Amino acid sequence: RSSQLAAHLRDNVPTFWEVRSPSPLLLDELDAETGLLASNEALVMLNSPRRGMAGTSFAISQRDTAWAPIAMNASDFIDAIRVLRRQIDPATDLASAGSRTYQSFDRQLAHQLYRALLGDPAIQRIIGDPQIDTLLFVIDGALASLPPGVLVVEPPQGSNDNEDDLRATAWLIRHKAIAILPSGSSLRSVRAQISDRRTASIPLVAFADPDYGGTGKIPGLEANSDPMMIAIDDADALPEISPALTRGQFSAEAANTSEQLAVLPELYETLKEAVALAKSLGGSREHLLLGPEATEARLFE
Repeated sequence: RSSQLAAHLRDNVPTFWEVRSPSPLLLDELDAETGLLASNEALVMLNSPRRGMAGTSFAISQRDTAWAPIAMNASDFIDAIRVLRRQIDPATDLASAGSRTYQSFDRQLAHQLYRALLGDPAIQRIIGDPQIDTLLFVIDGALASLPPGVLVVEPPQGSNDNEDDLRATAWLIRHKAIAILPSGSSLRSVRAQISDRRTASIPLVAFADPDYGGTGKIPGLEANSDPMMIAIDDADALPEISPALTRGQFSAEAANTSEQLAVLPELYETLKEAVALAKSLGGSREHLLLGPEATEARLFE
C-alpha cells in the first residue's frame, strides 16, 4: 500500500515528491540546457569540518566545477563560528557574558573564515568569475548558524568600532547576491515553482514604519505628508532612531503585549525602504501599509 501511495505522489505531485524524497543532484543537470542554474549563478556547497574529518568546499557554475578542502580544522572552525555568531546576536552575547557589554564584530576572524572556506584558487576561479553575481549556498553543520553574507572578502582595514571602517568593509553580501538552499537537490523544486509562477495582480504590498505606540499616526512621517515624496537618500529625512533594546530589556520592561509594543524602537528606516521598493517596482501609495495599517489583521483582509 505504501509503495502504491509513493508511486502516486511521484507521478501526480512531482514537486512535492522531490521535496519529500529528493534524488541526488547530478552535474549534468546544472548545464545551460536544463535551466536549473542560470549563467550568472554559482552553487556553493560547504561541508563543515567535523571532529576527525576535514571539511570540503564545492563550487559549480554552468561553465566550471571545483572543489577544495576547507583550510581550518574542526576545533578552530567551530570556535570561529561560535564567536562570530555570538557577536551578531546581542541577546546571545549578553546572555553568555552575563553583562550588557557589547562586543564588536571580529572582521579579521570573518576574513580568516572566508579564506578557509572560499579562498582556494580553484573555488575563487568560479565565484570570482565576473559573470557570476549570485551565490546559491548549501550549508551544513556549525556553519548553518552563520549567515554567509557577514564573511569578509578582503583584509579589513581600520577599527572594528569605527562606523566608516565598517561601511568600507568588503562584506561578501556587497560582492554577491546570496541565497541559501536546504540541499542541492532542492534547486529542482525551486526552479519548478518559478516556472509555474503566475503574474501578480499588483506590483507589491509593503508593510513599514509600524505604529508601536498606538498613536494612530505614521511615526516617521509628518501629518498629512505624502510618503512617496520622502527623500530616500537624505539621512536627515527621518527622525533619529531610538537605541535598540536587548531581549532581556524587552522582557523585563514589558508585562503584556501592548506594553511590549510600546517600548520597541521605531522602524523609521523601513519607511524609506518601502518607498524605494514601491518606486522601483512601479507601485504607488495604495501599495504601502504604514503606521496603524501595518498590522497582521490588515495583511489578511
